Amino acid sequence: MAASGATPQPLEHLGLAYRTGWSHDEHTAGGFAYFSAKTFVDCAHTRVGYRQSADIFTGGYAHDAHGGLLSYADMGVLLENDGLARGELARPDKVQLYGQASTTASARLLRFVDGPDAPQRRFDVVCDTPLRLTFFVASPAEVDVRYQGTFVAKRGKRTPFTGSLTARIRGFAAADGWSVTCAFCAVRRVDTLAVGSGGPTRPGAYFGILDARGRREPVAWWSDSEAGRYVAGPAGARASYQRGPFAAASRDIIDAPQNARTSPRGRPAFLIRGEGTANERIGLDQR
Repeated sequence: MAASGATPQPLEHLGLAYRTGWSHDEHTAGGFAYFSAKTFVDCAHTRVGYRQSADIFTGGYAHDAHGGLLSYADMGVLLENDGLARGELARPDKVQLYGQASTTASARLLRFVDGPDAPQRRFDVVCDTPLRLTFFVASPAEVDVRYQGTFVAKRGKRTPFTGSLTARIRGFAAADGWSVTCAFCAVRRVDTLAVGSGGPTRPGAYFGILDARGRREPVAWWSDSEAGRYVAGPAGARASYQRGPFAAASRDIIDAPQNARTSPRGRPAFLIRGEGTANERIGLDQR
């Protein structure tokens, strides 16, 4: 855990996040190096615009002993539709594996290891299917995410299959603060609507929201969310951790922009429902 009185600092203090859209971010207190939860890749109830994505990801922050932020990792999926023209909106038609992280050692942005057999280069997640994401610190130099769900090859024979894929971000240094025990690390779960370039406003876009007869209700969900403290054994194995329900105190729930639950000036409303529960139902909505 962090030193007495120290509060882990949210990622926005790095100046690297929340620059391209809207986000709802929940993270634990310190001492966690493992997170696992089941979610739903909801393309049917999601609308994205030109150069926009809906994002579901987990990951973590590494802090120093006083709660100061050292580095972070984001690892999950992006729901996209690259065929849209400027101004158009439609449901996503592909779901890509995604990961990026910071390193204080060289101020570089790290991404998934990108060899020819890397899962993010070979496979997409199938829309409208359950997906389990398991994030864990594999070593001081590596963090991993294990995807368990239904996938399809990006090229060649595109027959869906159910299985498990593991992707890795490698390249951290001691100064980044990661370790298998990770006494000063927090794990997180995040939902976003993000824009790759241009202004963030995409009126009419929404993520995981059933829109029927003018009534909008969140239908995307997290379930069986658990966070773990390392005890002994192989990194990433459930039995290696003292696990408990994922819990985010109100101070550890970050909405970006901070006033997004009302009406940010000059932007559409951003609605967030049901945060902070073990079985979360959440919808993000620009309207």
